[in-house]
Amino acid sequence: MSPPTSSAIVFSYGDGDGVRRLLPVLLASGADRVGVVTEGDEDLAGSLESLGGPRLRVFHGADRLGKARAYNQVVPWAQETEVTFLISADVGFPCTTLRRMLEEFADPRVGVVVPRVLPQPAETAAERVGAVLWHLHDLQLSTRVGGREDIHGGEVVALRRSLVVPLPENVVNDDAYLCLRAVQQGLCVRYCRDAVVRNVTPSTLRGLCVQRRRVNFGHRQLNGMGMRPRILTTMMPDEARTVLSVMGRFARSHPGELPYLAVLLGLETYSQALAWGDARRRKDHSRWAMVPRTAPAPMLRPNAPHS
Repeated sequence: MSPPTSSAIVFSYGDGDGVRRLLPVLLASGADRVGVVTEGDEDLAGSLESLGGPRLRVFHGADRLGKARAYNQVVPWAQETEVTFLISADVGFPCTTLRRMLEEFADPRVGVVVPRVLPQPAETAAERVGAVLWHLHDLQLSTRVGGREDIHGGEVVALRRSLVVPLPENVVNDDAYLCLRAVQQGLCVRYCRDAVVRNVTPSTLRGLCVQRRRVNFGHRQLNGMGMRPRILTTMMPDEARTVLSVMGRFARSHPGELPYLAVLLGLETYSQALAWGDARRRKDHSRWAMVPRTAPAPMLRPNAPHS
């Protein structure tokens, strides 16, 4: 049985290096088509046209629209293949990652596939705090596999064609929205833990707080849409056992990171309070500020260690 046809779309704002680093990987991944959505970088848009041949399509906008609006512009193009990968420009992975995710669509119940996200090796204390967040995310999704499949992830998301539809233009957490929409339609979200993506985390606590403020605002926004994103801090009232299981597994697998977990819990509480205030003021987070990072994410070799 031949694999489904696929499009891989990279979204970039001011990250030409990330796009150039990802492009050879995407072209080698077997994706039938590769799209690059870039905003504000005229030089990048011009230089990419000659790199990918007929499989590459560049969508360029002079102004920054925000992720949801940029995505909506490429929906008709993406709907021409059976599976669409949505990819942030600041990640790294081997070409085998997309191939592995594509295999999951052999199951007709699967609507969305998300990979395991590993943080780049930390250089600052803030990056270690951010790394804890991704380790907890992995443990949470691993715990829920085989149970209720209302999971959601980010950085790279693979969608079945029926789910490639326009987003509400002000939605912030587009990845969570797409995953939860799949569940609403009776499809499941598959966590493909052996498909690995490497991601960078903010290099300062202030940058991490800005990022978490936006994400928590996005979760509140989804709740207002009748969706229910599942994050550890909101699961405690009705799923205390799951939360305690995740925390216990984290303590056993990452004992040296417990001090950073304490910092993360405090920062998360503060950022949720800020997000609550933003929601009351009807703040628009659809176009967010870039946060400082020390370095781009490295590419992962197929046999790279996953820890």
